[in-house]
Amino acid sequence: MEWVGQVRGRGTPDVSEWIFGYGSLVADALGPDRYNDSPWEWTALLDHRRAWNVSMDNTHTESDRKYYIDTATGERPDLAVTFLNVYQAPGDRTNGVAVLLGEDHIRILDKREQNYERVDVSNLVSVSNSRPVWTYMASKSGRERYQAGLAAGNACVSKDYFEYCMKGFDLGGEDQLSAFNSSTDSLEVPLRDLRLTQAS
Repeated sequence: MEWVGQVRGRGTPDVSEWIFGYGSLVADALGPDRYNDSPWEWTALLDHRRAWNVSMDNTHTESDRKYYIDTATGERPDLAVTFLNVYQAPGDRTNGVAVLLGEDHIRILDKREQNYERVDVSNLVSVSNSRPVWTYMASKSGRERYQAGLAAGNACVSKDYFEYCMKGFDLGGEDQLSAFNSSTDSLEVPLRDLRLTQAS
């Protein structure tokens, strides 16, 4: 595969393996806060498309004790809060960024991505060196929660999460934003004003 990215980032931190991000991790990598010192590059995951089809049960406090509240009412609604995922689609390609991270950062992501499983996609993502490439794909239970929420009519996407994902691809320029739109299935559920909060 031809490498299609460009390495960015400051310094040479103690890095180990690549994480391919196709949603919020893109904004994490390009923004000023989380991974700005870690090398990253635009690339693509081959033979996959992106969809809004993995959910968390907002009535259940996850192990990191995070959940969403309604911005207007302050209440914790019974929702299947939905996020981006990738799925197999031969011949398609999903654009995103690969970020070179050390073990500590990867452990943090493993804990954060509770609705996903980390999968080795080294043979499907072209990067600038031979280190392994991983991405997060929805767990079976995460996909089932989405389908249940879709059937019940309580699945939604947080407006803040949606806008944060769009921000990352917008920072990549018109070509990356266009590639996002062409490689992403349409939303099947509404956007909702929600705020992520931490349980006490």
